[in-house]
Amino acid sequence: MNERRILVAASGGAPIGSPMDYGTTWLTVFLGWLGITSVQTIAASSIMSDPEGIMAAAHAQVQELVAG
Repeated sequence: MNERRILVAASGGAPIGSPMDYGTTWLTVFLGWLGITSVQTIAASSIMSDPEGIMAAAHAQVQELVAG
């Protein structure tokens, strides 16, 4: 499978992709075990600190995926 998959992840405090982020790491490894190796992550991390700014950044990431 070479198709791109998109994983959307939100967290209240742990930055997505940091050592404290077990969820997206686990999902990426699990998807790889299933044969899905091309995974793009849209991150909305630490959403409790700045909900509007974090969501705006996540929307920008989605727009980049749509444009590219």
